[in-house]
Amino acid sequence: MSKLVKHVVVDKDYKEELQQLRQEVDYENEILSVTLKAPSDKSAEYRDYELAKLAFKTPCVKAIAFSEDDIVSFEKLSKLEKALLLVKYADGTNLQSEARKIVGGVVADTWQVSFFSDDLEQLRESLGEEGEQTIKTIEWAIAEREQRIKSYHTTFYTAEVAPKYNVIYKEILAFSQKLIVLNGKMGSGKTEAIRSVYNDAREQGLFPVMITGKRTIASNFFSADHADHYQSESKEEKKGLIGVINSVVMSKNEKARRAAKIVIIDEIEDFFDHMSSGTFGKTYKERVAGMDTFADLLKQSDKVIVADATITDKTIEKLYSITGSQARIITAGQENKNTIYLKKESEIISKMIDEAIAGQKVAGFCDYNVEDFSLIVKTLEEATSKKVIGINSAYFEETGQSLDDLPAILEKADVALISPVINAGASIVDERFKSVYVMSGYTLNPISQLQAMRRFRCADTIYLSFRQGTPSRRQTEAQTIIHQSLIKSSEHPFKDTVALYETESGKFLSDHAARKNQQFRNFRQTVLIAAQQLGFEVVREYADLDKVKQGREAKKVGRVSNREISRKAAQEASDLRAAGRLADVDLGKKDAQTYSQEQAARTIEALDLLQLLEISDESYEEIFELDIDKITLNRKVLAKRVSGSPEVSRMDIAADVAAQFLIEAGVDFDNLKKSEITKEKADEAFENLLKPVALENGKASAGMALICLVFPLANFGKVNKVQIVKDCLKALGHTLINVSKNNSARIYSVGALTKKVRKDKKTIEHNLSEIADKYFAVEVSPGAVEAVESEDILITDIEKRARKSIDAEKAREERKRIEKELEVQKQATEEREREFAGMLSA
Repeated sequence: MSKLVKHVVVDKDYKEELQQLRQEVDYENEILSVTLKAPSDKSAEYRDYELAKLAFKTPCVKAIAFSEDDIVSFEKLSKLEKALLLVKYADGTNLQSEARKIVGGVVADTWQVSFFSDDLEQLRESLGEEGEQTIKTIEWAIAEREQRIKSYHTTFYTAEVAPKYNVIYKEILAFSQKLIVLNGKMGSGKTEAIRSVYNDAREQGLFPVMITGKRTIASNFFSADHADHYQSESKEEKKGLIGVINSVVMSKNEKARRAAKIVIIDEIEDFFDHMSSGTFGKTYKERVAGMDTFADLLKQSDKVIVADATITDKTIEKLYSITGSQARIITAGQENKNTIYLKKESEIISKMIDEAIAGQKVAGFCDYNVEDFSLIVKTLEEATSKKVIGINSAYFEETGQSLDDLPAILEKADVALISPVINAGASIVDERFKSVYVMSGYTLNPISQLQAMRRFRCADTIYLSFRQGTPSRRQTEAQTIIHQSLIKSSEHPFKDTVALYETESGKFLSDHAARKNQQFRNFRQTVLIAAQQLGFEVVREYADLDKVKQGREAKKVGRVSNREISRKAAQEASDLRAAGRLADVDLGKKDAQTYSQEQAARTIEALDLLQLLEISDESYEEIFELDIDKITLNRKVLAKRVSGSPEVSRMDIAADVAAQFLIEAGVDFDNLKKSEITKEKADEAFENLLKPVALENGKASAGMALICLVFPLANFGKVNKVQIVKDCLKALGHTLINVSKNNSARIYSVGALTKKVRKDKKTIEHNLSEIADKYFAVEVSPGAVEAVESEDILITDIEKRARKSIDAEKAREERKRIEKELEVQKQATEEREREFAGMLSA
């Protein structure tokens, strides 16, 4: 059913009326088309600019009737064209600088993605001399964006140039500086050089310690049977230590740390990624303690040698603060001469299939989740009938192989699809791989994505695709990153956050994690600009529609095959559970599961949660197609039916906060159909989330931090708070429905959430609310949420914006109240004047 277009003319209270209109069409089958009309009671030079700015920010505004009866259609204008109109209507006012900055921001956001140098020159020509200042502002915005992206992968400190690392590696141990940084280009031989340095230091009795963040990098440095390797079972005396940071900081390696004279860190940016946001440490306090131990190791050593093509100033400055030594930075290697061709995912799949069928060796990188990674593997298998190997952490875990075996693995594979398990530190020199295919799933940060592309050293052509959609939201506030790790279990989350952030290690790790997460904003742009800065040539071509179609069809076949794997794994896990042989279910390791193991694990958890004896075709579809297990878990968390402990837990408090929020917003849990949710109620309920509440131990936390534990996927940063209520209800298997209007205010109730599934060439609509009710109906038994007076809570960026918005809303309401009072007073005065005039005339 096509949507209706709702045409509306707005001539006053623009922001308030637009917000009201947008909320109405959010829940109705309508598209909003608004025409803004300039009022006559304001200065023309400012009201026209205000209208243009509002139209720029509000997609539903399709036209503006300006003060001079000049009607401009915005419907077909690009964002840049709308921004340029701002400059036009700011002419002659003090708003020109603001308008130009908005134009610069639009261009900067699309630079090297959809707006290029040729476009800038065309814009310069079209604007002429009058637009010179606008062009300068745009160029400044572009330069600022490129500089920021460059800071993610480049140091601006002075470096000396070496012809080749293998020429100077013997000199490194004799350098007078304590801190040596090998910052050569990707593929310049850094790993080979530090491996040679390690051997020399070992022979000299200097007990070198080589540390990394990943097992794969350690095993690539030296195999696990090397006497110094942390996993080695050799009886030979250790003359050094090669290991991951998780192992190196353990007490069992204290003696080795004290003996170390030389410390080597390969891929240090990846190393700090691992320490700050990877699997290092069970708690944030353990991360900080590990960082302290690492710092002590560097301080007591004689020399620290670091290798990374993308080391940043922040990392060099941290190493300087630890070692007390200025860095001697040495670069080597030629610029990359690789070409990146941007393609659609289906084109890449099609090209990989064609090459494999033609008998060529094919390699690709894919950082998708386990299920989607398996889907691509099955797609390539079904379409080529070739030997396709999916190389990820689960593959190494299952086969007992490591990166040392990579050449042999690639030799027996016709097609190798590789996960980020070898995105750093590995070097594959095989001339048969002339091209590499990269499917970006937004799980690797952009710089690591580029590192992955260069693992195949002989490949000069790279085909790159980005998944549809955008990366998931990443936390970019350093203190909030710490707070989120503490909120579930810390006795006093706020004080512990402050205390940890005030330590050198705690601040560095959280700041590093925040900077890493910033790369995910404007993800594609960061990849493409960073690629060019690192020497890649980026080529954009029109899509080959035949290849797109071929890739899509192949993926459909792969999806059927992948579903068969899932169904088989689920059935086998169910049968073993029913037979009392739960221990025989192959669940693998949590962080290294195959697709079958992942499906088996979910089956066991879902059957327990839904209290089913075994899986059937119906329950399989409910779990794996409709996510009924996830909905049921959310309902049980809200009902405080998960912990099973008689003691009040942190999650119980969080559930009470979540229940109170929904109830205050108008949700009636006794009879969902009688719920009356309004904007005013949702706004007030959200405002209460910003207040501190008592924890189970008497300490305090903001309600916002707690409700995120119950509804982690809800976006609490939305301006429309009714939409936040909708997000929370969706997690419980329900949605909002429009009921009625009361004095122009919309009232919403709670209705059934449905999902359409394509099966046997038919589309079937399922009522998720009814299905979930079979297992566990929505219920709450909220305890009293105790509000407390406390300064000891962390104010997150969302809360800061929300408080600012609430204060602004209150200010607007106060202005309206005063304006209304003045209007009443004015009318009363005019009435008295008329009466007095009548008396005089009489």
